Amino acid sequence: MSPELIVAIRERLQSGQTKEEIKTAVLALGHADVVFEAAYTLALHDMHGVSPVREESLPRASELVVGGWNFLRTHLNLVVLLLVPAFISAILQWTEQSYTSVHWLEKVSFGLNFVTAILYLFCIMAVLYSISTDGAASQKSTLSWVGKHVYGFLWLNILSALLVWGGFVFFIVPGFIVLVMICFGQYAFVLEERRGMDALLRSRELVHGRFWQISLVLGKFWLLLCVPLFLVGLVIVSFDIVWKFSDTSYATLAGNLLLEVFMVFANIISMHAMFNIYRVLQGRVSAPATASIKVRYWFLVGFGIVMAVIIVMFLFLKNSANSLYKDIPSVSDSTTIQNEIRATSLSAREYMLAHSQSYEGVCEVLSSTLSTTEGVTCNDNEKEWAISAKIGDEAWCADTQTTLKKTQTDLGDSTKCLQLP
Repeated sequence: MSPELIVAIRERLQSGQTKEEIKTAVLALGHADVVFEAAYTLALHDMHGVSPVREESLPRASELVVGGWNFLRTHLNLVVLLLVPAFISAILQWTEQSYTSVHWLEKVSFGLNFVTAILYLFCIMAVLYSISTDGAASQKSTLSWVGKHVYGFLWLNILSALLVWGGFVFFIVPGFIVLVMICFGQYAFVLEERRGMDALLRSRELVHGRFWQISLVLGKFWLLLCVPLFLVGLVIVSFDIVWKFSDTSYATLAGNLLLEVFMVFANIISMHAMFNIYRVLQGRVSAPATASIKVRYWFLVGFGIVMAVIIVMFLFLKNSANSLYKDIPSVSDSTTIQNEIRATSLSAREYMLAHSQSYEGVCEVLSSTLSTTEGVTCNDNEKEWAISAKIGDEAWCADTQTTLKKTQTDLGDSTKCLQLP
């Protein structure tokens, strides 16, 4: 919310205008009704030095769930809006897993997932704005708001993620504290027109002094919201045990789509619940964040960036090392293969005695005794046999006359171990 709006309302109040007259003028400038109410409250506080409204008690968790459900039932267009990118993402993921042999599909899927992520960002912004205006915003005004604020919303979420991540890395507990403290940042962004860290600090002002009360309400709310998910999951698992639905790929897709539907429902209900709590808190006038608090929040953001960079570098170096050394056999692998090749002589003799003094077909038995199938070559006929396994640049071989021999190439079509060059 811009300070200029609060000053303008205060000046109009001092000039004798009524609340309805001021409201009409403010709404004509394009501000939402909820924005006006918040600015009007703060303007009165500036004039009188005390909060003109009595601070309401927080709604119960059950009231939040019921209120969110009733809002959702009357705004199913918001459900459809979020289901579109959610379904696209689920179908793309299922396609990747089901058609792994199609090599070009991975690149196409990556591009489509990127487009879907952008689409989801626009959709979630539209839903947030619609909820923040109690569903009264028109499609035109919603699209206009989304187009003007997409970069600011993206920056707010990046800051929030870094702030919470920095808190979690810093001994976990600060992450949970910060998560509750900044949970109303999006509504300060939409309704009070605050940007970036200013919106997050505004959320902290609203939560300050009622941290445990808000945490308790949110905990109960999420517990109530997760109960249906648990019950639905229990039913699905029970049916799967009896009818083995998960054995088919289409059943997996159906399960993923069902989960997406539930997650969209839960998302809208939770956003509506957070908005209702915010409306109760927005009339509060708390001491603004001090310079030391701002420094602490920016420190957590910086700490989160540093730790994220370190983790990315570690994963990159780990993958590079795995790629560099994946073709170099370990000493234990080489020793194991040597012992297995040596043991094939006894297995081949037992096979010959059981098959009328013939080695024909012995390769099928010998190959199955090795712990690897890569680089293995085996040839046999009635009188002779030979088998080799290549490990790195070396090949270990055994044949009718030789128990174990080191070569540099595989057998090819020969039934005798090749000589070293």
